[in-house]
Formats: sequence, C-alpha cells, structure tokens
Amino acid sequence: MVFAGGLAIPGWALIVCIAVGELLIGGALYFILKKVILDKEPDPSPASYTPAINHETTPTYTPAQTHETANVTPTPTSHATEIA
Repeated sequence: MVFAGGLAIPGWALIVCIAVGELLIGGALYFILKKVILDKEPDPSPASYTPAINHETTPTYTPAQTHETANVTPTPTSHATEIA
C-alpha cells in the first residue's frame, strides 16, 4: 500500500506539541533541581573561603605628577601609516 500524502499531523500542530513538551520537560527539571540543589540544607562545616585583606590606602598625588607632559617629537608618517 502506498501513502500519497505528507504527515498525518499538520506542521503547526507538530510545533505546538514540541513546544508544550519542552515546557513540561523544563518545568519538571526545574522542580527536580530545585529540590535537589536549592532546598538542600547547607553543610554545618565552616566555609573554606577567606576573603583577602583589604588595605584602605589611597595614593597621594602631587599636582606635578598629575599634569606632567612628555617631551615627544612626532615622527614623520610613511605612505603605509598616512591617513588620507
């Protein structure tokens, strides 16, 4: 027997079924992982993380340091670096 048609379900219905299935699978995974990871009681052992020591020092600048200019002479441009 030869079938002379396409799918038995229209394309839009197939897309809707796949989208609903993905939403159901995603929701199930969310609740499973929430129960396994987020609702788990934390370990009573102390954390192994120790924050670094923060030294509250601000650098001091003199006006001469902030407004220094460098003695630079411009170099002539070649044909490769010349901007048209």
